[in-house]
Order: sequence, then structure tokens, then C-alpha cells
Amino acid sequence: AGERAPTADQVTPLDRHAAEVLSATDDVIDELVAEQNRQIEEARSLGARADRATLALSLLAVGAVLLGLAALIGRGRAALVSLVAGAVVLAGSAAWGGWAALG
Repeated sequence: AGERAPTADQVTPLDRHAAEVLSATDDVIDELVAEQNRQIEEARSLGARADRATLALSLLAVGAVLLGLAALIGRGRAALVSLVAGAVVLAGSAAWGGWAALG
């Protein structure tokens, strides 16, 4: 107890970065924590963007399936409903995908 951690210049079983952190001052630790917090926020932002892009691709697939179903049915009310629903979902997918690309 009361011993300081070895400096980065001393030989330790720790890697250089770990030894530097152990011998760092409070100001250096505060800088490290601030940088880590910034990186966490960036990761959250990019993760949310990836989630939006995945949803846009899923909607695209559903819209394509509905359009294919409309083509398979041919004529009639069911085909019209499938066609309209597919078009709406594809438009939503394009809008959602654009939002994902921008943000």
C-alpha cells in the first residue's frame, strides 16, 4: 500500500499503454475518460444509423415481395391492394433509407 505504479519507462509485465495509464496524473485520466466518452457517443450514433439502414432494407424487401405478389395474382382487388401496399412500403423504404444515409 502507498506504492506508486511503475512508470512507462520501467520494465513491467504490462503493455506500454497500461503502464502509462497506471502512472498517469488525474488530468491525464480526465482526458482519457473524456475521449472514451466521445468515442462511445460516436459508436451510439453510428449504431443508430446502421439500425435505420437495416430497417430501410427490410422495408425494401417487403415492398418487393408485395409487388411480386401483385404480379403473381394478376387482376382483381387483392392484386390492387398488394400493388398499392407494395408501392407505399417502397416509398417509405426510400424515405427511411434517405434519412439513414443523411444521419
